[in-house]
Amino acid sequence: MSPGGALDAIKVSAGLVAGVGAAVALVVAYRKQRLGEEEHRLQEESSQRDANRLFNERFARASDQIGSERAAVRLAGIYAMAGLADDWHEGRQTCIDVLCAYLRMPFAPRGPLPTFDQPEYRRPRPWEMFIGGEPVAGPNVDAAGEAQVRTTVIQVLRDHLVSEDGRSWQGAEFDFTGSVLEDASFDGIIFSDCHVRFDDCLFVGECGFSQTTFRRSDVSFLNAVFAGRLGFEYSKFEESDITFYGDFTEKTDANFQGASLTSGTLRILGPRKHGGSVSFVEADFSGGVLELNPSMLHDGASIAFSRAKISGTDVRILGGEHKAGSIWCNGIDMTAGSFIFGAAEWSQWPVRLEGTEFSFDGARVSGGEIALRHVLIDGSDVHFENFEMLDGRLNIASCEVDSGTLRFLNPVMTGGEVVMLESQRSGPLRAVTAASQAGGARLIAAATDDISPP
Repeated sequence: MSPGGALDAIKVSAGLVAGVGAAVALVVAYRKQRLGEEEHRLQEESSQRDANRLFNERFARASDQIGSERAAVRLAGIYAMAGLADDWHEGRQTCIDVLCAYLRMPFAPRGPLPTFDQPEYRRPRPWEMFIGGEPVAGPNVDAAGEAQVRTTVIQVLRDHLVSEDGRSWQGAEFDFTGSVLEDASFDGIIFSDCHVRFDDCLFVGECGFSQTTFRRSDVSFLNAVFAGRLGFEYSKFEESDITFYGDFTEKTDANFQGASLTSGTLRILGPRKHGGSVSFVEADFSGGVLELNPSMLHDGASIAFSRAKISGTDVRILGGEHKAGSIWCNGIDMTAGSFIFGAAEWSQWPVRLEGTEFSFDGARVSGGEIALRHVLIDGSDVHFENFEMLDGRLNIASCEVDSGTLRFLNPVMTGGEVVMLESQRSGPLRAVTAASQAGGARLIAAATDDISPP
């Protein structure tokens, strides 16, 4: 072999040795990496088991404290459970369930209890043992201490729902079904992507949801009893589905003053005997649907929309036979959307006003529609004093007066459409005809077949 060939052979051999060495090194490194990963996995599993064991021990201790007969120990348990929920993300919902379950425990409210008739088909509610007789003591004899513990539970929930930072409990489920909530404050809470149930609850005293935000959340108050003040002042409803269905008493004061509805649905359905008041004074309705179904208004009952702004919401007050009370829509400002009072589209019977005062005094319409749909006025006073219409639509064609009044005093009708029967253009509604003809609003004659209920 020539010197050059020997040198080439040496180079090839050296390359092969280097390649084999590199391969061996890679295999060794790979095995070390796999061994390291396996060791790390085992360490993580061990750490997770230790953490879970610690979390379970903390959960057991907090649960034992919450079940104590001493209020001070129960308070410590409430704070311990909340702290565990902050640290234990996987078990957070379980901790929240325990806190909500505490509020569902039997509790005799300190204040006066409501009385009202109940339909026979309704399922019993857990707290009804306190109605119609002597209050029954709950599991804790220290009434003042128990009230303090319950207030603390609600405060802890509020503290974790007033923001949307890392410690927030947004997105969780909160089940208060059957709770007695006395002077409970949920003010300022943000329910974001939450599922919340106040079904079968008894609200007593001053209960507040003022400045609360409901965002992409489902909240239900089914079969609840509202026996005191329920404040939703300046709350916000965004892309949420909120449903009230229960009993209002003469002490009910549901106040939505200044609230805003931008999207979603807010329903107040079928109070069986509607006492008290529901107020949307100065509320801002820019989207979504607001639906009220009061079955009956009684003495002293009222629904108020005074000075509310409607710029896109469909507002519906549907159904019922109203024998007293009042509905105030004074000074509303409508630019879009609708305000419909009367029978539901599927109903064969008109809504009767038999002593209820209904006012649109000072209302201003520059878009949208106001409609009295299949309404029978029988002893009520419905009045539109200083009503101003620049655009939009006023439909009173299916509003019939048996006794009582439907009157317009000094209306200004410079645009839009007024839908009424030919027979309505004279008599009490001639002011509408005259104002429309003078101002430029179009009068549209509705045929009887067009307004008959389905």
